[in-house]
Amino acid sequence: QSREREMWLSFLHALAPMRNLQLLHYGSYETQFLKRMKARYCNAHEDIELVDRLIASSLNLLGLTYAHIYFPTYSNGLKEIAGYLGFRWSEVNSSGLHALIWRSEWEASTNPSLKQKLLTYNAEDCTAVKIVAEAVADVCLPGATTAKPSHGPIDVHFLVDRHKRMFRPLDCAV
Repeated sequence: QSREREMWLSFLHALAPMRNLQLLHYGSYETQFLKRMKARYCNAHEDIELVDRLIASSLNLLGLTYAHIYFPTYSNGLKEIAGYLGFRWSEVNSSGLHALIWRSEWEASTNPSLKQKLLTYNAEDCTAVKIVAEAVADVCLPGATTAKPSHGPIDVHFLVDRHKRMFRPLDCAV
């Protein structure tokens, strides 16, 4: 665990000189992780302030899309939405559960191929989040130049405006 503390503080010190940081993520895991690491290892005022700033400025794409953007998929999961947008993971049917298993197996064996599989999966998840963020930008910023599938995501407020008699009024705003 002392190695974990060292890596965490090294991470924070690498971020410290950067201004206007914003963490884009999909789901609540990342902010929960930041809070847990802050409680566990942050003693210096500057580190606490940096983590608080990162949490406050973070953008949960799932929370943003959930009630406002419809992707024609059966769920709002990252794998399904990014898959709909054309992204494919190199490990077919990979998941967060698989990543936990790979991590545990790698820690027990230190097999470099397991470590690489885990690093690849995490990098691909980051790419998937980027692709979803670009699709959200396409909806929120008309005229954006990112590539769109022929039947892209739809801003649900557009549907309400266009078909008022089919929907009850929304009590939230984008």
